[in-house]
Amino acid sequence: MKPILNNQSFTRPADTTAYAAGDLIANSTTAGSVTPLTFRFDEGIGPLFLRSVTLRKSQASSANANFRLWFMNASPTLTNGDNGAIAGAFLSTVLFEPILLDTTTVLTSGGAIGTSMFDDGMLPLTAPVYVLIEAMAAYSPANAETFSVDVVARS
Repeated sequence: MKPILNNQSFTRPADTTAYAAGDLIANSTTAGSVTPLTFRFDEGIGPLFLRSVTLRKSQASSANANFRLWFMNASPTLTNGDNGAIAGAFLSTVLFEPILLDTTTVLTSGGAIGTSMFDDGMLPLTAPVYVLIEAMAAYSPANAETFSVDVVARS
């Protein structure tokens, strides 16, 4: 069967406050207003498995651009918003070990990118899938920086 591509993105708050390792990167500084990236797939196509995940960001800098993506089968309840420690009631809904991505490839068209590929059948997905992004280093963001995640799945 053909791979299924799903893309979601968000714009982080309009500030340049540096993240510490373990901080949530999100669309809002208010925990109750954080909207996780949400990937929906046609539920009639059978079980899905993650083939690849790509993280793009609008800032071209690759300094400390190390991130962890958390994949969950339920929308998380968070106790902090953007630039706070990633915390809340979501660990019981995590589908598999978080995926580490370095967006160290700077694009000539602007921004930076990182990709991870997986063997078929290794990482099962449910529908829908919710994703949070965590900083893994002291990352200095651009003002209102955009983060985009591409998920490629296969049944």
